[in-house]
Amino acid sequence: MLYRQFLLLITLLFTTLISTCNAEQITIHTNNWAEFNAFQNNDATESLSIATNMHALKDVYSSIKFKYMTTQRTLQYIDEGHSICVVNRVKTKERLEKYIFSQPINLFLSQRLYQQADSTPLQSSNNVINLSDIFNEKPNAQILLAEQVSYGDAIDAELKKIPEKNIMRRYSGEQDIGIANMFVKKRAEFAILYPQQVFNFITNIDARSYEINGNPPYILGYLMCTKNPANSNFIKKVNHQLNSNIEELLKLHLNFVDPTDKIMLTHYFDQAFKHKLTETP
Repeated sequence: MLYRQFLLLITLLFTTLISTCNAEQITIHTNNWAEFNAFQNNDATESLSIATNMHALKDVYSSIKFKYMTTQRTLQYIDEGHSICVVNRVKTKERLEKYIFSQPINLFLSQRLYQQADSTPLQSSNNVINLSDIFNEKPNAQILLAEQVSYGDAIDAELKKIPEKNIMRRYSGEQDIGIANMFVKKRAEFAILYPQQVFNFITNIDARSYEINGNPPYILGYLMCTKNPANSNFIKKVNHQLNSNIEELLKLHLNFVDPTDKIMLTHYFDQAFKHKLTETP
């Protein structure tokens, strides 16, 4: 009798342990194969995105299950109520109503409009352009855009004004690398890219760039999660890690930026992170 009770107790404890582990496991999606492989192999040397996210997730790494998934499918799963987190998301008003966010994890110098170097330069004021105006000047040109990706409120608002015939959309995964590859292959005259992305790209991108009017000087990347208690607790742990070593986070950023931009990036980092990382999550 005592033996049977002992076996029952062990079974209950084991079941509880398994349930607890499953409940605490966090699923994180990325639409980038290089990021997925780096996360799986705990390798933080590939890019700014990978290095900063690995830094933020260091204390909770063992509780994470990483999955490769296209942005479209990830958003579909989240909208269906699945418990998922996604790296490198931009905060927008619409997303803030639906999801929860970590404190900022990475800072990218704001996207610029890149134009093929062998095309006629745009007419601009101090190298600043309005996205919605460029196709009045070049009615047959096209711009490469990643589907299901937000470029931030300011750019998203401008993109809605561009005629569909002037847009070449990329629907599959690997959005950042895919758009850059398509631009290098001259699939379109224009693309919206990050300066750090261009600097770290494996192939030289032969293009001129323009500042986008109304776009803030930098954009912050966050961990975005479905709203539920487990994810809220997870984000608190991530935020604690971010708060614990801000100087290390700055060093990681400086490893992946054009040397000519280091002073500017440091200024923006101090402006954004040292304020944001003191906010209550």
